[in-house]
Amino acid sequence: MDDGSYCKMFDSVFTLVFQNYQPDVIVVQCGADGLAGDPHGGFNLTPASLSHCVNKVAKSGPPVLVLGGGGYNIPNTVRCWVRVTADLLDFDLPQDIPDSDPYFLEYGPDFTFSVTPSNIKNPNTDEELKEILTLLQQNLDKMNENVPMEPASVATVI
Repeated sequence: MDDGSYCKMFDSVFTLVFQNYQPDVIVVQCGADGLAGDPHGGFNLTPASLSHCVNKVAKSGPPVLVLGGGGYNIPNTVRCWVRVTADLLDFDLPQDIPDSDPYFLEYGPDFTFSVTPSNIKNPNTDEELKEILTLLQQNLDKMNENVPMEPASVATVI
């Protein structure tokens, strides 16, 4: 999965789910194991695509709580969280990681905030992705037919 396909799918899925559930608040857990270079992830994403998704959620209206999440390539996970945070705050992030960072050597060989995708081919076709979206819409329709949507009760925490 590459950035373009991921953002396209996220935009479609988020819109469908948001319209169906109309949440009062959203919690986003920003896992980074889909980034290029992650030894356990199978995607080929950059922080730009994950930031795009988080920003779409943040601009949707309800309050949003953004949490960091997993990633098994620590330098790339940090790059991702920094990019997401900078974009949410509309902060112009420099390209280079400051050499005063105590972990500077971990960010080689380019010592930048970017994550370069590998040359792995994206095996997902547009047709397959459209099919997934169609199935999602059908499942959401079935859920709406069978389960009346009631507002969730909010517990008071003491």
